[in-house]
Amino acid sequence: MMRAVPGTPAEITPAWLAAMLAEAPGFADLRVTGLTPVVIGEGFGLDGTVVRLGLKTSPAPPPFPLVAKLARAKGGAIENDFYRRLAPLMPIRLPRLLASAVDEDADRAVLLLEDMGPAEQGDILKGATRAQVQAVVRSMARFHAAFAGHDVLKDLRPWGSRRTPLVEIVRERTPLFLERYGASLPPGGLDLVASLPDALPEIDAELLAAPRTLLHGDLHIENVIFPPRGEPVILDWTGACSGPAAADLGHLLVEGPTPAERARLADDLLDLHVAVAGGDRGRLAREVRLAYVKHAARALGWGGKEHPGVDHPRVPPLVDAVVRNAFAAALDVG
Repeated sequence: MMRAVPGTPAEITPAWLAAMLAEAPGFADLRVTGLTPVVIGEGFGLDGTVVRLGLKTSPAPPPFPLVAKLARAKGGAIENDFYRRLAPLMPIRLPRLLASAVDEDADRAVLLLEDMGPAEQGDILKGATRAQVQAVVRSMARFHAAFAGHDVLKDLRPWGSRRTPLVEIVRERTPLFLERYGASLPPGGLDLVASLPDALPEIDAELLAAPRTLLHGDLHIENVIFPPRGEPVILDWTGACSGPAAADLGHLLVEGPTPAERARLADDLLDLHVAVAGGDRGRLAREVRLAYVKHAARALGWGGKEHPGVDHPRVPPLVDAVVRNAFAAALDVG
């Protein structure tokens, strides 16, 4: 009989956790006598809550601290597959997956992962520093290089696939988006909005014709933590897919540094990615610019939604920041 999958931090009990860890290396011989769950991440990824688990175990302390990620079933299943099948092939630092459970009927999933703290989480509202963005691009380029043309890509969903095509979302949500943001868009913003329905199919065709690699699929700076020493740790692989490297790079440059810092850094970061991953620098630059326009369309879809789907105080300013950053990038012809 399948163990019930917790839907809230309070539902993670010592008994449930002990049963989940019964076969986990380093934890199998430990008895969980108590735990204190502390929420440490929620509100932007919109697909999960991360809970630090303060464990009491006997006869010895746990070999390392744990976090539990509570997510919806689909995202949890994708991330579970990533950690079990792809993470061992990754050339970057990642947390270890100890155990997981997915309940499709209840639309719940839990992943038990190594706690990579103490670390600073990236912050879109504050803007990533030059050093932070450079470090993430270096890590990104390493896994892009490792998976370029890899056999595993055929088993991954393609980048950009979604139940409702983005062009339909843009058409449906443009009126409310313009009501909210039309007066504050930068010069050329209204023309960009009007052009998106015709432009998106051509952008998709060109980007999907690019060489494919493993993509994170949602590589904004808040999905990255920065330990005091060593390389950054990229988290939240629920969007893992196959597609053009420019999709990850463009995403990070929109939802990482401030627009001013992005304009200053973009050329150097393109050079850095090519230096690590190889490829045609001119082609990558063009594809990143196309990714910016596609990101503006996604920002329109989010900004024109009746309700963001999650009640959290950080969500409204984050929507505003993503709209501002995406349109600034798409309209920057410098």
